[in-house]
Amino acid sequence: MGIENLVRMVTELSEILAEHSQPDWSEIFRVKANELGTALTDSEAIRIYKGILESLRGGAGGVNDLVLYQDGRLLKKQTNRIHELLEHIREAAYRGLAELEDS
Repeated sequence: MGIENLVRMVTELSEILAEHSQPDWSEIFRVKANELGTALTDSEAIRIYKGILESLRGGAGGVNDLVLYQDGRLLKKQTNRIHELLEHIREAAYRGLAELEDS
């Protein structure tokens, strides 16, 4: 899975977050998608991969907590797609980071 695929997934996540009244998280991921899509050096890409992974960390106040629940209720619409995107984005970011750090 290349950078283009990761950019596409992060952009889709950003759009879903905007639809679910999460403008701050939507903006964070929109910016990260744009940055990754225009990264010119490996060091830039590494910084962005690490930023994506930091944004996906668990715990109170993290994107998982804020996105999957709204007013204490599990989001029904798009929940499966959100879970899927979060998992695939995390995997792709770890893989891309490892490839760049190994080179």
